[in-house]
Amino acid sequence: METIVNQIELLDRYIRTNADNQDAVLSSTINKLYLRELRKLNSQIADLQEQLHSYELHYKLKTKEFLSKYESGELGDSIDFMEWSATFEMYIKVMEKLKILRNE
Repeated sequence: METIVNQIELLDRYIRTNADNQDAVLSSTINKLYLRELRKLNSQIADLQEQLHSYELHYKLKTKEFLSKYESGELGDSIDFMEWSATFEMYIKVMEKLKILRNE
């Protein structure tokens, strides 16, 4: 991971020093990588939303209600409830990554 970050930092410096003479291939490649990551995160979000919706339908509870009850100990520790909670945590993490990419 550190190598990727270093490479990106070097590319950033390179691009900034050559801002008036941008390389079309480099620009296109970076744009494709950016769009690929956006699509990947959006796909993950859709999958996680689908999973959350399945739990909501099965237990007739919205995820917010479930989390409130689960965290207060009202629901117990069934595997489904642990997975529902973990799915929501994954959803939040992926949403945070998406916000970073969207610069929000």
